[in-house]
Amino acid sequence: MTLSPVEITVLFSTGLSAFVFALSGASKLGRTEITLAAMSALHVARPLRRRGAARALPWAELLLAVLLIMTPGALRSAVAAAATVVLVVFTVLLIGVLRRGEQASCDCFGALSADDAVSGWSIARNVLLIACTASVALLGAAEPAFFPALMALPAAAVLTLVVLWLLTAVVVLVRIVAVLRRRSSSVVLPAPPAPGADAVAGIGDPIPATEVVSLDGRTHQLHTISAVAPTVLLFLSAECASCAEASARIPEWTTALDPVQLRVLTSSDPSTLHERLPETSGLAYFGSAATKQALAVPGSPSAVLIGARTSPVVGSPVVRGVAEIDALVRSIAAARA
Repeated sequence: MTLSPVEITVLFSTGLSAFVFALSGASKLGRTEITLAAMSALHVARPLRRRGAARALPWAELLLAVLLIMTPGALRSAVAAAATVVLVVFTVLLIGVLRRGEQASCDCFGALSADDAVSGWSIARNVLLIACTASVALLGAAEPAFFPALMALPAAAVLTLVVLWLLTAVVVLVRIVAVLRRRSSSVVLPAPPAPGADAVAGIGDPIPATEVVSLDGRTHQLHTISAVAPTVLLFLSAECASCAEASARIPEWTTALDPVQLRVLTSSDPSTLHERLPETSGLAYFGSAATKQALAVPGSPSAVLIGARTSPVVGSPVVRGVAEIDALVRSIAAARA
């Protein structure tokens, strides 16, 4: 039996696509908060930035992998078409991150990609996957399901496909080993106070050269948080009673401030913070002690405005308490109206 180019393409693309979706889904299991943070960083539509959606995403990817392998003909083509749409939408989001000049991790492969910022490689990888799923959608309607088709092949044809898949697996394995080595060689800790942090930054002063830590363990210079747009830094604590009231106002304040960003800075434990202040999901940075010292933040809840890349300075006094924070938000919204 001689395999036609269509049969080779459909079998290889089905196997590769299913493998990638299975790896992506399995590596995200148990990482709901990090997935939610990645959705926020990628500017996923606000109605989808919910813990339920973040929890369901890996299971949806695993389901796509199973359906690609198990379904035949037109049904598999429909599944592949759905996978193609998902990949195209996701790729558009990645392109948006690059065009805005943002530093963001897509958490595409869970812990295996926690240290990876979105890059041109991310786009190239997705284009390859789109080509695979699209080829299955367009060419696979008349083909049998994956395993029956594979079992009907002569040994030489199966060996050829296995070699192609193994080469792909080797590339993935090399990538995984590189990530694990990089992670084991450096432990990310909250940054200590920067030199000169005793000098308090006031209105018009440069943004302090302090660092905070995102949920995926990456450190960020404070000024990079507001690189794209002016940002209100909201200082909260999971142990603070009035912080719960401030946290509950986050959706309202975020809407009022747009396009000014709102980000939460805290020294609380991530799991405790998201359990007690769920509105902070996708917005929080940790290890805020040095920043609080540099800005003379008196306690929580407090807030301050910092400028974007074009004006990297402190843009407001530090205000404390829900009423004062609300007044700051309203004044910023009124100034931009």
